[in-house]
Amino acid sequence: MDPNRRNFLRVSATATGFTLCGLPIIIQNTKRQTLKPPAPADSLPHVEPGRSIDPRTTRLFLEQRERDFRESLGQLTDRVAELGHDVSQIDSVNFFSVRLYKQTDAIEHLAKRLKSLAKT
Repeated sequence: MDPNRRNFLRVSATATGFTLCGLPIIIQNTKRQTLKPPAPADSLPHVEPGRSIDPRTTRLFLEQRERDFRESLGQLTDRVAELGHDVSQIDSVNFFSVRLYKQTDAIEHLAKRLKSLAKT
């Protein structure tokens, strides 16, 4: 075999090996962006700095949030019961209506709202 050809194959094999083996190392060394936590939810009404929070306002705000939570929970249970009734009436193996899809979407929306109310 010609020495020039042999040298060319050695260099090609070395470059190919480095490219294939070195690429994952280079990718791993890239700076990863860390996830930032979400902004905290407003647990109490906005108060200007330097002013104290009125206990009456706080109580009213918490009572309103409790009413919203209970109302959303009631709506959620009603919709889940309605969906269960609708699913039991149709043959969902062969047929899945748009109405059922919209009901599940509304249930999901209410569940997310309850979750956000429960967090704060």
